[in-house]
Amino acid sequence: MGFFKPAWQSDNKDKALRAVAKETDQLKLAEIIETAPLYDVRIAAVEKLTDQKTLADIAKDFNDGLEETIYIDQIVSVNRQLGSMQKVAIKQLTDQKVIADVAIKCRAYASTRVSY
Repeated sequence: MGFFKPAWQSDNKDKALRAVAKETDQLKLAEIIETAPLYDVRIAAVEKLTDQKTLADIAKDFNDGLEETIYIDQIVSVNRQLGSMQKVAIKQLTDQKVIADVAIKCRAYASTRVSY
């Protein structure tokens, strides 16, 4: 095992964000999204991601470990609760078939939630 860890794994938020800003490798960005210790760093990696399959996988995963929820109207006609990473990923999707699939999953997810 090496003595040095990648800068994006740093507990120093600014240092980790700078490392993500420089990253262009889509596989490395996917790794950062999965393993970065700081959530803001994971979000920054999602914002740089262009791989539609990985974005779709993130958009369809409704449990990103946060208790906070963000409401998004753009994907379905009524508000559905989605995590921060899903919101970012959905906004970056361009494949219409994938967007439709995500919308269907959002509706299915929402039907299992209790509205207040």
